[in-house]
Amino acid sequence: MSRLQRAKKGKDWKKMNTPKIPPPNPADLDDVICIKCGSTIFSTGIRLKRVSAIQSRTKNETVWIQYIAYCTRCKEPDPTIPMPATKQVAFSNVDPEDLEVMKCKDCESTLFRSATLVKRVSALQSQTGKATVATQALAVCVQCYEPIINLIK
Repeated sequence: MSRLQRAKKGKDWKKMNTPKIPPPNPADLDDVICIKCGSTIFSTGIRLKRVSAIQSRTKNETVWIQYIAYCTRCKEPDPTIPMPATKQVAFSNVDPEDLEVMKCKDCESTLFRSATLVKRVSALQSQTGKATVATQALAVCVQCYEPIINLIK
């Protein structure tokens, strides 16, 4: 059956009549500009909020993670840049605005970025008997680069 015959039956009619719109050229788009310093370079970060055992549905202390964009020059968060959905944690009865914002213990910053800690695993420690590496996800302060390994006290 030809494409025209399928179109007559209504199967590919939508595909045939939908105009092909080329993707936008990045050079033609407007830059997002930091309102504080005028920079156009942003990075993805995370803001951490502590969820107490009383607030949590599972009765365990946990962390709420909010993805944000921040200026790489002045570290100012920009709420107008759309970010992926917030990581869902095991509670639904808590308003994230009511949670305590976690701060870096060294510089008091509330902005963090995700990082990966890489550790060597010797051949004696490895299950395969070969040297390898192990990775651990952690949060790092964007101001002083202090890693936050234990998010929960």
